[in-house]
Amino acid sequence: MRQRLFRYAFYCFAALLIICPNWSQGQITSRRLTPTKANITGSIGEGLPTLTLPAIDAAPLLAEDEREAKLGLPFRFGVKQAANLTVQRDGNRSMSGGQTVVKCRIQATGAFSVNLLFDQFKLAEGAELVLCNADSSFMIGPITSAQNPKNGQLWSDLLPGSEVILELREPANTIIPSQIHIAGVVHGYKNTFPSTTDKAFGAAESCEKNVICYPTYQTEADGVAMILLADGTRWCTGSLMNAINQQYRSFFLTAFHCLDLNSNGLMEPSESAGVQNWLFRFGYQSSGCSPSAEDLDFVTMTGADLRALRSESDFLLLELRQQISPSVNPTYLGWDRSTTLPSSMVSIHHPAGDVKKISFATGTATLTNYENPTGTTHLQVQWGDFGVTEPGSSGSPILNGNRRVVGQLHGGPSYCGAPLVSRYDLFGRLATSWNGGTSPDTRLRDWLDPSNLYTTANTAKPVITGPATMTGSSTYQVNVNHTNSVSWVVTAPAGVVASRVVSVTRGTGPTASLSALSSASNLSITFAVSAGQSYPIRFTRQFETSEAKAAGPLTTSQPGYDCATRQLTLRAAGGSLSPVEFMVVGVRRWETNPVVVLPDALVADPETTNVTIFTRQLNGKNPPTLSNRVFDFRAGCPANTAR
Repeated sequence: MRQRLFRYAFYCFAALLIICPNWSQGQITSRRLTPTKANITGSIGEGLPTLTLPAIDAAPLLAEDEREAKLGLPFRFGVKQAANLTVQRDGNRSMSGGQTVVKCRIQATGAFSVNLLFDQFKLAEGAELVLCNADSSFMIGPITSAQNPKNGQLWSDLLPGSEVILELREPANTIIPSQIHIAGVVHGYKNTFPSTTDKAFGAAESCEKNVICYPTYQTEADGVAMILLADGTRWCTGSLMNAINQQYRSFFLTAFHCLDLNSNGLMEPSESAGVQNWLFRFGYQSSGCSPSAEDLDFVTMTGADLRALRSESDFLLLELRQQISPSVNPTYLGWDRSTTLPSSMVSIHHPAGDVKKISFATGTATLTNYENPTGTTHLQVQWGDFGVTEPGSSGSPILNGNRRVVGQLHGGPSYCGAPLVSRYDLFGRLATSWNGGTSPDTRLRDWLDPSNLYTTANTAKPVITGPATMTGSSTYQVNVNHTNSVSWVVTAPAGVVASRVVSVTRGTGPTASLSALSSASNLSITFAVSAGQSYPIRFTRQFETSEAKAAGPLTTSQPGYDCATRQLTLRAAGGSLSPVEFMVVGVRRWETNPVVVLPDALVADPETTNVTIFTRQLNGKNPPTLSNRVFDFRAGCPANTAR
């Protein structure tokens, strides 16, 4: 029984519009270009210092791959070759526009693709690194210091062809230069970039269905991503997972066997160390239903930490080392840990590294073990005529009829055109993984529901609600389910004081209630989530304010007065919808609170019969709008009272 592992992949992912202008941290953009569009200065590769790596003999590697396939290892497309290249030491140096430009080239003789393994990666402030293939048709970057990994190591994604040109640009006045060293180059000995005469993306089988053909599943599809693993030489699939408190930590579920490269059912130190460099590709799907179309731009994110795993149900829970960028429009998938056998199931996955596909199951799942049909750790899912899974799909989620995750793909014998008896796959069961072990690192519950009170969680996208233009008073809210973990702040563009534009500029909780004091544009409200994670989680929305039209001049209305309690309730009419402040001369200074209690000594003094009340609205103007009124607090009170 073979596992669902990647066979052929193509590199191309969708980069959606970034809704927050500073969301470049942790993400790297790659794009396919026409030969004249690559952002590399000068002639491509000509006369550059070149590190040439020898050709490899693919025949023994392919034979080894056949043996590995029987062991269920993730599909291998390339092999690592040792390298020793320091860009600033070995490159060709020049000056251009106040920048130091260093360029060099790597040639992997006979390779179908090349990706680089940096064991030292630290870009100076203001520096940029661009990677490009030989004909300038594909570019990664520019990578900036915002993408510097915490561990100083970085894997690049694949570039087609056998050559890579590196160009490092940094300000000429840089005091501490960038540190860029390459310790390995992955030589792609399988063609993961099909010929343009064939098709310019992956090679999934003919019965697979593009997820774009089923737009009602797009929300769930936005939670599925591909993973580059094992020293940048192998592939799997996985999905973002929502936690019950919906704080949008970057939890990511995939298959344990994607990590377990020696198939011994244990996590070896050498296997776990690589997770910190795994590469995650989001949003790679066809823009049209049929025929499939290639996305020209895409975003990748790198680095994760192990959270929990167990070979019994083949689950691996990771947490990416940064917030998932809003540019990929992420979905955090809901889950169902009940023992109810699911029906109406679908799987969303990347078979053969192709654009995102969706497969529809038939009937209700049955219980089994991966190698023992009498067990209960896995769900056996039967496919019909609308898709199967393939190598590259490993770790992909299986969703029940309520579109909640109930497991992740382990393996199975299915393929397009398979007889019905073989058209099934096995998914590690989430109900088993929930309490799989005796400690947080062997079960899901400690991460997805620490209270262990809920059986299901809903799918969610982070959303800030509220008007694009705020007139008067409005509310902005982020859909986080844990009030105490959220704070917010309103910021204004340079030269504008936020406190003169809105009534409140910071607070706690997922809801912000604001009032406009004046008109302004390019304001931002940012909600920050503190959920015990090591990276910031922030959601930002831009808005503008428009001061409400005045409903007549501001006037101080007749207040209410309680003779027994001496409580004076202040009132105003007219003006704008901006907050009103009141002052009672000799009693209280300016406050928005309309209730004031007159001092007993004041009321007991028979010579004092009235107070003067002032009302104002700041409205972002100077001087403020003012109104006043003299109020006789004795009028209307019984004569026999001291009031």
